[in-house]
Amino acid sequence: MMKIRYEPQTQEEVLELFRQRKISTQRAAHLLKMSHADFTQLASEHGIYTSTCYQPQPELVAKIFGKGSS
Repeated sequence: MMKIRYEPQTQEEVLELFRQRKISTQRAAHLLKMSHADFTQLASEHGIYTSTCYQPQPELVAKIFGKGSS
């Protein structure tokens, strides 16, 4: 990752740096003073994919794999 020389000031700046993969999820969350989970949710609300933004839905998994729900 590229080292940035300034502290982003706004949520939009942090999201853009994250979108460009210049900062990590954890760094972005820290800069915005929020938890990793909250930042992941925020990023997904802004259409930015994170590796942790997918939350499986048991009923869809059951349909896909043909298993009954537990």
